[in-house]
Amino acid sequence: DDFVTYLQKTYNPLDVVFRLANETSLVLLNGGGFAGPKWSVRVSLANLNEADYVKLGANIRQILNQFADEWKASKESK
Repeated sequence: DDFVTYLQKTYNPLDVVFRLANETSLVLLNGGGFAGPKWSVRVSLANLNEADYVKLGANIRQILNQFADEWKASKESK
């Protein structure tokens, strides 16, 4: 719950997709633009091979882990 609060106060949902694009060259859309949850992403299931989705999932996890590491560091500095 604390991490979710930090994420919502510190970042915009688009920060996830922008960071993903900048760091991995993978482009997703924010799910909020498609009547999905505000903190979700939209992935096309029509264009990629199965292995590409595994890579995509790993990259999303990497980005979210970076946000979590930043949150942990912010807690330690207080």
